[in-house]
Amino acid sequence: MRRSQVLLRPVFLAIGLLLIAPTASAADQQGLSGHIKSIHLRGTSASSSAYWNYIVLQTTEGEQTYYWRGSVCPGKDIRYSSNQDTMVDALAEYAVFPDMCITPFYKNGQGQNNRCLVSYTAFLKQGDECEVRPR
Repeated sequence: MRRSQVLLRPVFLAIGLLLIAPTASAADQQGLSGHIKSIHLRGTSASSSAYWNYIVLQTTEGEQTYYWRGSVCPGKDIRYSSNQDTMVDALAEYAVFPDMCITPFYKNGQGQNNRCLVSYTAFLKQGDECEVRPR
C-alpha cells in the first residue's frame, strides 16, 4: 500500500462512519474528545463478563474509559446498533492513527462511573490536542 493511501485511510473511514453512524439521542451524554490510547476487545468466553470491550481515551483532562457489551452496559451500548461491527472496526483503525480523535456519546452503565459507548464522531486532530466538537 502506498504512503498516500495509508495517510488517507483514516480520513475515508471517518467520512464513511459519519454517513452510517447512529445519531446520538437527546438522552445521550457527550464526553470529552480525545484520541484512543488503547482498545480492548474480548470474546464471549472471556473470564470477566462485566467488562468485555472498552476503549481508553486520552483527553485534555486525563484518561476516560468507555465500555460496550458486558453486564455493566445492559442494553445501553453500540452492540445494539445495526452497524456495530463497522463501528468497532473503525475504532480499531483509529487507535493506530494518533491524529484521529473521537467525541464519544454515552449512557451511564451499571455501577459507579461506568460509561457505555453508544455512538461517537470521528475527526482529524487540528493542532496539538483534540478539541471538543459540538454535536
